[in-house]
Amino acid sequence: MNAKRILIVDDDQVIANIYQNKFQIEGYQVELAGDGDSALEMLRKGPVDLVLLDLSLPGMDGVELLKRIRSRPETQALPVIVFSNAYLTSLMQAALKAGATKCLAKAGCKPRDVLEVVRKVLTAGEVGKTPGAAPGAAQAAVHLPAPTAVGGVSPVQADMDFQTKLIEAFLTSAPVTLAALRNRYQAFLKYEPENLRLAELNELCRLTRSLTGAAGLVGFRKIAQMASALEALLRELHAKPANITASTVRTISHAVDTLALLVADAGGAQTEVPTSPMILVVDDESISREMIFSALKRADLRTLSLDNSTLALQVLEQNRFDLIFLDVEMPKPDGIEVCERLRKMPSNRTTPVVFVTANSDFGSRARSSLSGGNDFIAKPFVLLELAVKALTWLFKHE
Repeated sequence: MNAKRILIVDDDQVIANIYQNKFQIEGYQVELAGDGDSALEMLRKGPVDLVLLDLSLPGMDGVELLKRIRSRPETQALPVIVFSNAYLTSLMQAALKAGATKCLAKAGCKPRDVLEVVRKVLTAGEVGKTPGAAPGAAQAAVHLPAPTAVGGVSPVQADMDFQTKLIEAFLTSAPVTLAALRNRYQAFLKYEPENLRLAELNELCRLTRSLTGAAGLVGFRKIAQMASALEALLRELHAKPANITASTVRTISHAVDTLALLVADAGGAQTEVPTSPMILVVDDESISREMIFSALKRADLRTLSLDNSTLALQVLEQNRFDLIFLDVEMPKPDGIEVCERLRKMPSNRTTPVVFVTANSDFGSRARSSLSGGNDFIAKPFVLLELAVKALTWLFKHE
């Protein structure tokens, strides 16, 4: 019985090697490609049974590669499992439209999780669901390698040992990645020409993507979630440089600092499933309120949204929140007064407060700080910036 052949397409050599090692231990044949052109060349040389594809590739991106795979009769029905950033919903939708068999969030995948998805895809014959595949295609004679003992060690113990080694490697490499992130951020601040700033943004994006994947592999969910959100923001800023403002630059800086705190604390509570925080949004403008709600939903955060500051104070008296977003310019009591009053409430005395304001001048910032506010975000804001801001304060406050 021939072993199933898997092609892994990922420009992050470290992540690709880890998956290759895991799948080879489980009895699969594995080949690696670092870009779309190399992947297509390997597919021309011989058939494979499944492709694991990272959508963020240099040159030809993952969606374009997927379209080319589906355009060829011999690979039209090939199972393709794609990795992406959960915050980049449009990218994942484009991949599904192009014919992806499954979409996985890179921040939430351990090797054993991906291995299980691969087994299910092959055994269920989901290849038959891809565009252009004949009904029942590739359904028969699917023989998959079963988990095997390695050196007399049980599959469960072997997986635990593998995961332990991954954690040790992460704890060694993550501080190095963080140092590189800080250096790139300083270079980004220093450069004036837009092309050089965008080049540094691209490098920042690459480093955060690497950190996302590495943290996801070892199950450090907070680091993976924070890095994933920051990566998505950096990608958007690279695509739309007009959104690079003093506010977004500050948000990037705070996010990098938060990642450093989380990495320093890695190995402790990081492996635990975090509790679901509750966020209060108070804004009398419906459009602004809906945008904030949408941004927080993308980060999978629970939100209570109110348009009345008087009602908000009553709610704050009776309930504790993990984070509060306050509009400044509201009918009395305005955001500043609401913050001053909630700081006297036992339930929310220490809850982080982020002001959302169109006035980001020094005087407005001073007033917000004196009232007890922790931070501010300037209108109009980028949705992903607000998601990053929320995660930054939630994780810092923990």
